Amino acid sequence: ETGCDDPPRFVSMKPQGTLKPSYSPGEQIVYECRLGFQPVTPGQVLALVCQDNNTWSSLQEGCKKRRCPTLADPTNGQVILVNGSTAFGSEVHYVCNNGYYLLGTNISYCEVSSGTGVNWSDNPPTCEKIHHHHHH
Repeated sequence: ETGCDDPPRFVSMKPQGTLKPSYSPGEQIVYECRLGFQPVTPGQVLALVCQDNNTWSSLQEGCKKRRCPTLADPTNGQVILVNGSTAFGSEVHYVCNNGYYLLGTNISYCEVSSGTGVNWSDNPPTCEKIHHHHHH
């Protein structure tokens, strides 16, 4: 029984197509970026080769998290990057300054949107002035 068994798993990339039960020396598996990830080096072929000693060649993670658009602070408020980043999987919180209340959602997530891109899960909220009613 010669050949390579299941290839290693990667966080950022997955095999193109369906895996075969086993691979003969010289055969290769090409990887593609998972949803929410993009190539570190565009155009680079990410592939594992089954070697003559029936082990897989080594392969580094070849994809990195996509970034969501930079968010502007709402007028009279601010955006807090919970994870310190706007990369795929990140979360942001919105807060309003004193004297203002938040209209809309106060949490947004960087998630997969159309196709392979990523975007924020919700539209930014607005900060509205609190009006105090005077009773006579």
